[in-house]
Amino acid sequence: MHMDYHDLEGWKESKELVKLVSYITNKLAPSKQFGLVLQICRAAISIPLNIAQGIGRTHTRESVQFLNVSRGSLFELEDHLIISKELFSWYVEEFSLPLGKTRTCKKLLNGFIN
Repeated sequence: MHMDYHDLEGWKESKELVKLVSYITNKLAPSKQFGLVLQICRAAISIPLNIAQGIGRTHTRESVQFLNVSRGSLFELEDHLIISKELFSWYVEEFSLPLGKTRTCKKLLNGFIN
């Protein structure tokens, strides 16, 4: 795959998702939920990083492998957000935007992988 990951809509959207997740996790009480916040942040940042790493590979098979890792992180993040939405019900509205963004990212990433 010979392209620049900066041009990919999936990478751009996943980068925006990282920003949304960062905004929300900064509002949560890290001292109480440090483990969950850390997992959310790790899953979120893994998405664009693995897209970039996949695009940087010289063989299509390797590229797809990293894109699939990115996809797995996206599903993990979505699950963390759903659970957090239930745990932190007073922030229910805060979780709507990033959950919507995960659906957009899934469509873009699935289309690119296929």
